[in-house]
Amino acid sequence: AQEGGLEEIIVTAEFREANVQDTPIAITAVNADMLDARSQTNLAQITAQTPNVSLRPAGASFGSALVAFIRGIGQTDFNPSVEPGVGIYVDDVYYSTITGNILDLLDLDRVEVLRGPQGTLAGRNAIGGAIKLFTRKPDGSDDINVALTKGTFDRTELKGSAGLTLVEDKLYMRVAGIAKAMDGYVTRLDYACANGLPRPGTPGGLPTYSQAFGCELGTEGGQSYTTGRVSLRWDASERFSVDVAASIVNDDSEAQAGVLVAAKDNSGSNFPWLSPNGPVTPPFASPVPNNPTFNPTAGGTVPVFFDNNGNGTFQAGIDVPYDSRFVTGGTYNSYASYINDGASTPSPLFQGGTLGANTDLFKPYVMEPVNKFESWDTSVNVNWQISDNVSLLYVTSYRTYDNLFAEDTDGSPLTVQQLLQHMDHEQTTQELRFGVTAGIADFTFGYFYLDQDTAEDARVDLPYVGFDFIHGPDLVPAKNEALYAHAALELSDRLDLSLGVRHSEDEKSYTFRRRNPDLTPVTACTTFWFWEAANPPNCGVFGLDLLSVAYSSDSTDWRVALSYDVGDATMLYGQVSTGYKAGGNNARPFFPSQLNAFDPEVYNRAPGGSA
Repeated sequence: AQEGGLEEIIVTAEFREANVQDTPIAITAVNADMLDARSQTNLAQITAQTPNVSLRPAGASFGSALVAFIRGIGQTDFNPSVEPGVGIYVDDVYYSTITGNILDLLDLDRVEVLRGPQGTLAGRNAIGGAIKLFTRKPDGSDDINVALTKGTFDRTELKGSAGLTLVEDKLYMRVAGIAKAMDGYVTRLDYACANGLPRPGTPGGLPTYSQAFGCELGTEGGQSYTTGRVSLRWDASERFSVDVAASIVNDDSEAQAGVLVAAKDNSGSNFPWLSPNGPVTPPFASPVPNNPTFNPTAGGTVPVFFDNNGNGTFQAGIDVPYDSRFVTGGTYNSYASYINDGASTPSPLFQGGTLGANTDLFKPYVMEPVNKFESWDTSVNVNWQISDNVSLLYVTSYRTYDNLFAEDTDGSPLTVQQLLQHMDHEQTTQELRFGVTAGIADFTFGYFYLDQDTAEDARVDLPYVGFDFIHGPDLVPAKNEALYAHAALELSDRLDLSLGVRHSEDEKSYTFRRRNPDLTPVTACTTFWFWEAANPPNCGVFGLDLLSVAYSSDSTDWRVALSYDVGDATMLYGQVSTGYKAGGNNARPFFPSQLNAFDPEVYNRAPGGSA
């Protein structure tokens, strides 16, 4: 390379080694030296040099998930009812959910970011694009690299990798690992203690949960994380090699940090039927019986408040509403308590209902502010150069993880929304590729198989609608199979044509569980408004328990790319491709009638599928 020019990076996006500058795909490639020079340590940080790509860790309500978007297409919901919009791969192994994808850039050789629909080249369909991580392979180099980082909030990070030869010219090994710890950087304060509020029972009083000394309840954002990877390479001959890798993650961190930067006023504008500016139609009464202070036409009430005097009616100056008093803005403080003592009251009810319907049942309830993630995976890559013109790659893998994460969404001592969620996932993948070189053409034929089982459950505490139930474990088995073919044709010294086709078939089902927190069955409502005190608890989700929805779809996708080398430093190319992402279903229905599946997302074709 000329001094000051671009460093050559070899990629395998089209199943053959090529300079990234000569690959007719919208691709960004980053090698290990570039990652080190930029001090980039996890996958979310590589967006600094990847146009049209957004990678960020999810908030507390989504656990250890990576929110990935390429050209505006991606996925924010971690629930297994939906598919990722961007495919994530490690050494050709597909990671089938967005949970667990905040990957450390550990002992990497390179990262390839492919924009646009993918699927005719490798792995599974991805409608937005694909991000492929390739680790450094054991190659007989005996080396050791260790890095230590210290920082504020008692941050300590130890990172290392090493390679060694086990059997000369035959068996090699690499090990790599990271251990990091950091104190939380958002301090959770007891609101009543920090602001000198009186005890409950007196005007403006709130309960206090602080210990004998100080007003601090704890922190958010603290980290305690370790991960390690071991890889072996067996060079049986010049034509046959086997790579075996295994990795483990143990993350025992605090909940993702968050602060309240804005809050609705106490007009009830979060709720259409309470809005002073919105229409109110029958059967809503005006004024509401049993609550003469509320007029739905004029507004003037609150969706959630601390009922200080226990009379079931909001009284300004006595009761404490959820509003801007709990905003901490840009400070590193929060009033989140992760406690529901049953004293926060939901919105006023209609048609003779009474306030506080069943919100004190199954209380008090205390959550630990955690984001725990444990995983391990193993993979085997077999490379066989059968002849000078025929090669085979076989990739098999197994992965499992467990993610437990809490959220106190409102950031206040009241309980507007509080959840403790749990994801349990395992997957198996198989991929077989044949490569054939014949004159001016390179052909690749492949088969991909994915079998996954995911269970998602949660304690769902939503006092403003009288809900506090156990969601799940919802069982979500799914399968994907695909056949694909790709051809790279050298039409002349400067002109190349790439052609690809893929046929995919998907199957998935979703089984719902909905129970009370004491695991008793949810029973039917006796009155129309499910949150009224006269109704059994959580009757708004009655009828969902053990119901299932199943759906399937298939798709044939294609890709055409034509490239022309103008000169040594310039290439022009044009590409047309179709994309496909399997369908899903509504994972959070309130009524059986909302148990609906939706069709796949497609590019340039009419949708197809069955439910």
